[in-house]
Formats: sequence, C-alpha cells, structure tokens
Amino acid sequence: MLSHIVIGRISAENVATTLSSALAQLTGTGDLAVTVVVERGQSLGVTDPRLTVLEADAEAPIAERENLAAFSRPDATTLRFLEDGDLLLPTATGDDVAALTDAPWCAGGAADSGGSVINRRGAGTVPSRTVLEEWVADTAALTVHPNTAAYQFKFFAALGGFPAVSYGHRTALMARANEVAAGHYRTSQILVLRPYIETLRMRPRTFGADRPLIARALLEGRDAASTAAPSMSQEQVWTRISDEAWKTYTEGTATEVAPTDTLWEVLTQARKFHYRFAWAALVRYVDSAEGRFDHDDYLRAMYLTAKAAWRGDWTTAILFTQEHQVPRIVHLLLTAVFETGTADPVVLEAAVNLTQGILDADSRSAVALYRMVSFNRLLGRYETAERWRRRALDAISALDNPGLSDHLRERLLVEAVTIAPHLPRGEEIPA
Repeated sequence: MLSHIVIGRISAENVATTLSSALAQLTGTGDLAVTVVVERGQSLGVTDPRLTVLEADAEAPIAERENLAAFSRPDATTLRFLEDGDLLLPTATGDDVAALTDAPWCAGGAADSGGSVINRRGAGTVPSRTVLEEWVADTAALTVHPNTAAYQFKFFAALGGFPAVSYGHRTALMARANEVAAGHYRTSQILVLRPYIETLRMRPRTFGADRPLIARALLEGRDAASTAAPSMSQEQVWTRISDEAWKTYTEGTATEVAPTDTLWEVLTQARKFHYRFAWAALVRYVDSAEGRFDHDDYLRAMYLTAKAAWRGDWTTAILFTQEHQVPRIVHLLLTAVFETGTADPVVLEAAVNLTQGILDADSRSAVALYRMVSFNRLLGRYETAERWRRRALDAISALDNPGLSDHLRERLLVEAVTIAPHLPRGEEIPA
C-alpha cells in the first residue's frame, strides 16, 4: 500500500515546513511517496529516497503541475495534495488510509496557524451535493475545505484528475467527486492552513473571479437543489456540440468571444475552427475570452491541440490528452497530428499509443483503425500500416453511416497507393 503526497509548487522558505511535514507522515505499515513539482532549475536541497522532484515551466498552471505529479505514481493507493505554506499533521496520512478503505474520498478538519478551526462539520458521510451547494452560495464558508481532501488514486484517475481551470481546481474536483460518490469526513484536525487565513475563514467566494463560472459549469443541466442525474453526460454534450459545428463549420465564425457568449456558443465556434484546421484562428479566438471558459476540458483540448499544430510544440497537448483519456479529446489531438503532417517520431508514437487506447475500448472503431494506418505509414512501418489498413476495410464494411464509410474508403485507397511501393514484392493490396 502506497500513500502519495503531491506538492505542486513550493517556495524555498517552506521547504523546511511544508515538505518536512509531508516526509514526517506516520503511515503505519504502508509506504510513503512524496512528489514535488519545481520550476526548471530550482533545487530543493533535500535528498530522501521517498522524494521525487519533477520540473515544470514557471507559467504552468497549478492544476497541470499537480496532475503531472499525481499520475507519475499510478501504483499509489491513496493520494493527497499539499499547498505551499500549509502543514500536514503527522497522523493525516495514516488516517487517510483508514478512511479510504471504505470511502473513495475523504476530508477532515482545517485550522489556521493560531489553532482556530476554520472548517468543521459533524463526523460521517458528506451528503451528495452539499459541497457544491456551499461553494455556490454567496456568503457561506465551506465546512469541508478542499485542501483537506484525499482520494483513492483509482477514484482520482476515474474522475480524470484536476480540471484545467485557472482557479479553484481542488474545489472543482471535490465537487465532482461529491457528485459521483459520498465522501467521509472526520473531525480530527488534518491541516494547518497558513496562507490567506482571513479570506479563507470569512469569504471563500471572493477568492477568485471565475468561481461562479466554474460553479455554473458543474451545475449545467441541473437544478441546484436537485439530486437527479444530469440529462446528458459530459461526452454527450461534447458530441452534440461537435455535430452542430460540423453542420455549419463552413459558415462564418466569430473572431473574438463576446462578453455575452455562453460556454456552448464558444465551444461550437472553437469546434468549427478545429474542423477547418484553422489553428491560429482558434488560438486567438479562445485567447480573447481571457480565461473565462478555461474550466472546460473540451475547449482546453481544442486550444492546446490547435496551439501545438500552429507552433509545432506538442508536449503540453500530448500530456493533457494522456491525462484525459476520453475519445472526444483524444481524437482532437489525433486530427491535429495527422493534418499537420508532422514527422516527429515522438509525436507519432504518442499518437499511436493514444489510438491504441481507443481500440482497446472499441476494437471495431473504423476511424481509430484508419488513424493507425496513417500514423504507422508516417513512421515508415509500411507492413504494419498495411495490416491495419486491411482491418480498417473490414470495419468500414460494417458501418451504418454511408457518408463516413465512403469517406474512409477513399482515404484508405490513397493510403494503399502510398504504402504499396514499400511492401515486399508480390504483396497483394486488396481493393
């Protein structure tokens, strides 16, 4: 059993406090791993066999840094995040292990550096939606602070990790977790919160201008008091948006996001740009929103893949896609990689691996099979590409969408013409 503690950003003055409190955890019979994300060139001056140090660009969002660290240890059993300046009490991790035996996530008491309790509720189950409703309320202080939350790693991974938001990523994840499964709260103090003490105690809502936007996104399609399931899943929403954008993508698109534009409108416009392979225009369009809609993973994926295709730097887009193993998001990257015609073997290998992930879930996905043909051909693996091409032809014959079937068959014919000269003499190319 491995308990993993992540510190996404740390300043030199807090290495002796925040980091030391993580390394001082009492885990009982389990093992401990601590991962710290530092800015490139930064040194902690600490060596410990349990400590791993990862590097990130200085401007990398904290949610991105913490996802990077969290997914670096897929062997972890439990997962907790510690903010720079805060202190984790020695028994916290051992208590996490006990609580997370029966609950997918848990939380506990938080206090300021003077010992006054900031967040407290009765011990036991956190009722569904309680966290989110408190967060949306104008004046209510949170009775469960997101910095005290810990997760079963497999549950954190199933949720997709932290959403790509500029503020409130921990609260957004805790609210999402609370939508899926009730958590366990224990009244024992877990964390001493040192930064922003008065703001956290009195008015957590004032802490970020985009908090209402995130709340609206989490509540989209649901009444705040309802416990009914959402009318559409997130992927169903993205599919509907993609379908609408496809029908009108040749029509005019806005060049800037207007103050009154909704998330739905922005997603539809951005998807039109992606369908057109208008990478620079898409990036400029989303930039004009000035971060208003950064909480949406699909918009973030479109933006990052377009920026990668435009600028030629694929690292961030690939990392984001690997962390969000959702077919709709994966296909955005695969399209951008193919349409740019990149010859970078690292990018193409990543594309092959992501495509394989789709096929692991649906071995008859004709589009994914076609992608395998293209990427292996671009890598110079012509015999492998030909084997995938034959599988794709079989899958296409079973499609009930004549338009897609004809389109893919034409594409595979072009691939056959390119592949044929590189096959061993006498190899047949089926029609």
